[in-house]
Amino acid sequence: MPIPGIGLFSAATVVGEIWDVRRFLSPRQLASWAGLTPKEHSSGEHHHLGHISKQGSRWVRWVLVEAATVHAMKDIGLRELFNRVRRGKQERAQLAHVAVAHRLLTLCFYALRDEGGCRAFPACR
Repeated sequence: MPIPGIGLFSAATVVGEIWDVRRFLSPRQLASWAGLTPKEHSSGEHHHLGHISKQGSRWVRWVLVEAATVHAMKDIGLRELFNRVRRGKQERAQLAHVAVAHRLLTLCFYALRDEGGCRAFPACR
């Protein structure tokens, strides 16, 4: 819960849906499982990343995007990520919210994997 935007409800949802985080080798695999990674369409030299895949747990996706949209912008680092992805364009705001949700899921991965929490937001004892 020390992670910005992650409260009691969102923490319970993430833990309940992921259950054992050790089954994922990396945060990238967890994000792919949660559907927070883009679809890839490629052929030969052409490479295109599309919308998020929406595979996996829709509850984790929903709660993290809501946390990114409403609460996580209070943290300076996450707000900078949001502004960097958005680059001042209003139509890129949804993409930026998903990027912040992806970062939150990465922080959740490290917090669930290590007893002391992630380095950026250590667990309170």
